[in-house]
Amino acid sequence: MDLINRTPTPAALFSTSVAEDRLMASVVVRATYRIDGHALVPDHESPWPVDGQPIKTEYGDFDGDTPFRRKGTDLFVLGKAYAMPSLGPGRGRVELQVGTEHAHAIEVFGQRRWVRRGAALMPSAPAAFDAVALTWANAYGGQCAVDAGAMGYPPNPKGKGYYLTEAQADGGELPQLEDPAQPVRGWEDQPAPVCTAPLGLDSSMRGLRSADFDTTAPVPRVLRIRQEFHNNAAPAMLMPRPMEPDAVVRLRGVRPGEQELRFRLPGEVFHVQVQLANRAYVFPAQIDLFIVLAEEARVVVGHRCTFRYRFVPMERRAAVLKSDLAGMKFVRDNTE
Repeated sequence: MDLINRTPTPAALFSTSVAEDRLMASVVVRATYRIDGHALVPDHESPWPVDGQPIKTEYGDFDGDTPFRRKGTDLFVLGKAYAMPSLGPGRGRVELQVGTEHAHAIEVFGQRRWVRRGAALMPSAPAAFDAVALTWANAYGGQCAVDAGAMGYPPNPKGKGYYLTEAQADGGELPQLEDPAQPVRGWEDQPAPVCTAPLGLDSSMRGLRSADFDTTAPVPRVLRIRQEFHNNAAPAMLMPRPMEPDAVVRLRGVRPGEQELRFRLPGEVFHVQVQLANRAYVFPAQIDLFIVLAEEARVVVGHRCTFRYRFVPMERRAAVLKSDLAGMKFVRDNTE
C-alpha cells in the first residue's frame, strides 16, 4: 500500500500481516510546534522523525514506530527540572496537567545522602542546585553489589538510592526525583520510580503491564499480550484515553524562574482515506504521543490511524493522509 501525504506534516505507513490474506497498517503522523507565548506555531524546519528504528536522546530512547496501536496517549517531558526557591532550598517540583483528564507531579531534590544520626540513617538536607535532568538515572533504582556481582532494581536499574543493606546505604545517594505519594523516608523504602522520560525495555514496569500471565503453572506463561506492550511512557505518564486535539496543557518546574508553560493544542486533526480498487473508507487518526521538549520550547504531537484490510493481488491500494474532512464519509469499523 502506498502512502499519499497531502499535508506538510511528516508521516509514514507501517504494515504487518495478521492473517493469510489480511494486513494491518498504521499511518503515523508527527506534528512539531514551537511554543510562542500561550500558542503553538507549526515548526516544519526541525520536525520530529517518523522512524521504524529507535530514536536515541540524552534523556532516553524512544521505541521505533510500528503498525501497532498504543493504549491511550504516551506523555513525555524531555528537559530539566529547575530549582524553585518558593519551595525552599534544594527543592523543585514538576507538574504536568493535560485538560481535566490527567495530572502528574514529581518532587525534585538537590543531591542528598544517607547520614548517620545516632543509631539511624537519615536523609541529609538537599544541596542547592540550578537544574536536575529528568532522566531515569536520577529516579529511584540503580545497582547493588551482591555475592554474584551486581543486582539491579528491576523497575529501574539505571537509577540511584537502591540498597540491600544498611552498610551499603550509609553515605549513599538518594533519588532526586520522587513521587509525592511515595517519599523515601528510610533506606529500606523501595518506591516505584517516577520520571517523564521514555521508559526503557530494561524496566520490569514495562514487562508487567505488557501481558497477562498464568502464575499457577509450574513455569509462568504469557496468556495475552496487552495493548500497553507498545507504550513507551512511564506508568504515571500514560493517559488511558487518547488526548483531545484541543487539550489545554500546563507545565511547571521545567523552565528557569518558576515560569509556567501553558498552551492549547491547535485542534489539528488528521484522517486517512483508504482506497482499495474502487472502494474507499475514511478513518480518523488519534493522538497517541505527546512530547514537550522543554529546553527548546517545542512540542511534538503524534497521531496514528490504524486499520485492517484484505490483501487482493494486483489490486490498487493507497492510503491518502489529509487534515480536512471535506467530502469524506466516516465508517464505523476499521476492518474491511
